[in-house]
Amino acid sequence: MNDIYENFDPIPTDIFIQHKTAVAYTPLYHFHEGYEIFLFLDGNVNYYIEQNCYHLQRGNMLIIRPDEFHRAICLSTEVYERLVINIKTPYFNLLKSPIVNLQQCFHDHPKGCNNIALLHEHEIQDFMMLAHKLQSSYNASNVTQSFLAYSYLVELLSKTNCFYLGQSRQNPENLMPALVAETMRYIEDHLSEPISHTDIAENLFHNSTYINRKFKEATGLTIKQYIIHKRLSLAQQLLADSVSPQIVCQQSGFIDYSNFCRSFTRHFGCPPTKYKVLSDKTGVTETLQA
Repeated sequence: MNDIYENFDPIPTDIFIQHKTAVAYTPLYHFHEGYEIFLFLDGNVNYYIEQNCYHLQRGNMLIIRPDEFHRAICLSTEVYERLVINIKTPYFNLLKSPIVNLQQCFHDHPKGCNNIALLHEHEIQDFMMLAHKLQSSYNASNVTQSFLAYSYLVELLSKTNCFYLGQSRQNPENLMPALVAETMRYIEDHLSEPISHTDIAENLFHNSTYINRKFKEATGLTIKQYIIHKRLSLAQQLLADSVSPQIVCQQSGFIDYSNFCRSFTRHFGCPPTKYKVLSDKTGVTETLQA
């Protein structure tokens, strides 16, 4: 990997839907500036979300919020088919209602836990049909189709909440190596503090080289790269809440403010000061692509 900033994957439009069929594909641990609904259809795949790893079966649906790192690993050259729906956070926030919370299923669980449900075949077909209707309406340019797209999106999110808040939630075996999960938890618990390989090794009672090798096998990132990305993800969230860049630098674990600004700009395409201004002026946070 030549660029450690490759794991931020910008969403190109407010709603982005892809029905993908491809051969083996293994991205790095990455995150988006929005929410993701992932429906697995075919293949031989392990899916990682934060400190958990699941071997997928047809009908597994995963819900991923903006602060959750994830990746899929194809275990063979079989066809890998999935339906992926991404919704940018500012757009999703416009759907907030005092009657029903369409974001509930994304936030009613600890980070990286209980993200997976299992749909029956008729639920898979219904959901895919609804997603394709949403995609067609959203891509159309006339006003009537815009109304339809909104109604399809609300229906799709309502169904997703029902899957997770009803009886379809699944608790499959966690295949994440225990050492990698413990390393992630240590980093999460100490993200605002200085973290060294020595600190991790001493707390987990393993050789630092061995820990880093196992960590990269699971995530595609070194521990150092993972820490940087975790801190940048946290910084993005704090700036969206209108915390000053200087305070964000401290709270996200960056020691040097100049280094923080350089890292943030390279990652998100604008300096933290401009990111905050955009958020203050618009009422929503706008993520600029690098």
